[in-house]
Amino acid sequence: MFTAQPERVIGRDAGPGGRAFRVLAGATGLVPIIVKLDSVGAVLAGLAWLVVVATIFVGIVALLRPWLDGSRERVLSPWTGSAILLLPLMAYPFGLIPEGPAVGVRLFTDGSVMLAGLIGYGGLEMAVLATLVLRVRPRLYSQYNVVDLVENAPERAQRRPLARAASTLGILAFSWYWIVPNLVVKGSPLHGAKEPTEQLDGMVALVLVAVALLLLAARVSTTTGRTAWALTALLVLFAAGAAVGAMPDALYAVIILAGIVVAVAAVVRPGTPRPSRPQPGLGTRERV
Repeated sequence: MFTAQPERVIGRDAGPGGRAFRVLAGATGLVPIIVKLDSVGAVLAGLAWLVVVATIFVGIVALLRPWLDGSRERVLSPWTGSAILLLPLMAYPFGLIPEGPAVGVRLFTDGSVMLAGLIGYGGLEMAVLATLVLRVRPRLYSQYNVVDLVENAPERAQRRPLARAASTLGILAFSWYWIVPNLVVKGSPLHGAKEPTEQLDGMVALVLVAVALLLLAARVSTTTGRTAWALTALLVLFAAGAAVGAMPDALYAVIILAGIVVAVAAVVRPGTPRPSRPQPGLGTRERV
């Protein structure tokens, strides 16, 4: 007898498409860093900072673990946990991290994206090394989850062939914004193609809008059986941002903002505490 495959959880599990996408995105993301390491000293310094950054993030996940795995009475939302891990990295785009540590940060983040694809972890890439060291698999949200959402869409579609075609087209379109830019950076053999590729960003954005409409036509639904309007809105929003160069980087800011909002809401309106486990000797049998 065949058993049904467990449904992939966004923020924790990556499917075949999401895994391959992460491996390619991470591997090509290392290209802009490697071309800048022009000496043995620079390579050694980068590797040293990589170890430092990796140790810091594994330590942060270790501290958050009791709230991420549910062993504490109050569970940390995946949004808030992701925001905590992403906030330190916000100093990077503003140039607040010195060049040496910045190389370590880039090596860690892009290397972690590739590692996430290799082990099938669909959560935030900053936590992927911790999943191996601490043997924990927390649910944390990443910008790459938009790829997972599109890949998983056919499983909840009434017209699956159409949904699969749209899903494949969507993943290819995402590759344009995540993978292609890494191949045309300054110093790479394909640098001459950078300007022509940037001119096509608007056209690829229209492809993503078409993907959103195709998934809508395929009648993709949510877990509750309702039309997945949120996925359509997310793809249209991504396309609009990508057309003006704001996406995909802005997704990190969205995750951080959502994490802050969820954290504030939890403080202002605390949830009902989880019921305590029955104690032995009070009319129950102790489980051993």
